[in-house]
Amino acid sequence: MKTFVMKTLGLFLLLLVAQISWGQEEIKRERYEPAKDTVYVDDEIPDQDDDDDDYDRDRWDWRWDNDNWHMDLRLGTMFSLGVSTFLYDGSFELPAELDYLDLELGKSTHFKWDIVRHRLGRQSSQVSLEYGLAISYMNYAFTNSTRLKPGEPELTYVIDNVNYKKNKFKTTFLEVPLMVSILTDPERSSRGFNLAFGGYAGILLKAKQKFKGPNGKEKVKDDFNLNKFRYGLQGMIGVGRVNLYAQYSLVDLFKDNQGPELSPINIGIVLAGF
Repeated sequence: MKTFVMKTLGLFLLLLVAQISWGQEEIKRERYEPAKDTVYVDDEIPDQDDDDDDYDRDRWDWRWDNDNWHMDLRLGTMFSLGVSTFLYDGSFELPAELDYLDLELGKSTHFKWDIVRHRLGRQSSQVSLEYGLAISYMNYAFTNSTRLKPGEPELTYVIDNVNYKKNKFKTTFLEVPLMVSILTDPERSSRGFNLAFGGYAGILLKAKQKFKGPNGKEKVKDDFNLNKFRYGLQGMIGVGRVNLYAQYSLVDLFKDNQGPELSPINIGIVLAGF
């Protein structure tokens, strides 16, 4: 699994560099040689009708078109905010022996930033392929005063005799999403119905538990027997730039035989669409 994720990340970065280089060559040709293909970059984007708000000049945008194909490459174009939790045996309810991992859902948040999002599809087609690179932050807020012990061969905990104002278990993953996107109105994607589904693969960047109590703040960094590589399913549905998303990991939160079998799941709203 480690090899698969590393190869996937490496392949994406290679494609990204190749596409940017290709985009630069296309820009030069458009400027100096009349050509059939058209490239738009930032201020070169032609004027749009007043009712066409598909282009957002406040974000970096590279676009390539010809008679048959269309590609978009954008940076920092999507932010998602939602709830992070996990399932045990397909249920949100944890058994009594896992009460120490009980979550306060109102404070258990998920934030994802799509650093790069690339769309590839045929001109005027309602179906396209999307992939990119994202950073995903999961914040699990414990209901109890649970303290996970670092450096243990299995997930180990103690219940502190302290009433913490904040007790969060945080994980950060670098992810590569791959989805099929369906737009009912590709010419004005900000108004049409959107549906996207596919999968993702990710690698753990860091993990820590953060406390805030009577004695101030405290941070404990460790991998806490987490699975460092994961993959799963994800989807998005909505109208225009108002979309809901869901992300479900097919890999348990903790390593086999080193922690309970919990399946991470994130649900929320996309704050800015592609």
